[in-house]
Amino acid sequence: VHADREMLIPVLAGNYHSYFIHGQILFTTPSQEFLKGLRAATMTLAGMESPLVTRSVERPKPGEELVMIGPRLFTHSTSEGYEGIALGVVERIDDTDVTNLAHAAKLILEGSGEYVKLQLKGCATQILTFRREEIANATEEILEDEGIRSQYSDDLAEIFER
Repeated sequence: VHADREMLIPVLAGNYHSYFIHGQILFTTPSQEFLKGLRAATMTLAGMESPLVTRSVERPKPGEELVMIGPRLFTHSTSEGYEGIALGVVERIDDTDVTNLAHAAKLILEGSGEYVKLQLKGCATQILTFRREEIANATEEILEDEGIRSQYSDDLAEIFER
């Protein structure tokens, strides 16, 4: 892996991951460093046709980033019944294709239906459905319980502070 060309899953090179937390879910962008730590899971992810493996060294389309769900859901009553979605790559939110992390945040924050629907990529395509108000209301409690100071990375502040 060479850091001198742009890749869909980039090398962090000392930078931090971009992220935001909404309800029990950590949305983030993967990195080559993160993938190296997943060696044991690589075959499983490949078998699921996860873009974390199948597209790991592709060049991105303009403005494209993979958006993935973090390694676990935060513990909360709103996460009951959702298993096996960690490291899922988000394809759509509320039937709209997701292009990057900032776009995912806007779709979630500006959505208006009773439910938030997340569709994950891969052969084990899943559609996760959450009550929009319920997970939005759970966010502050989860941040406090987990000792997390910020709901989002600095690069997403403009979206969250409108």
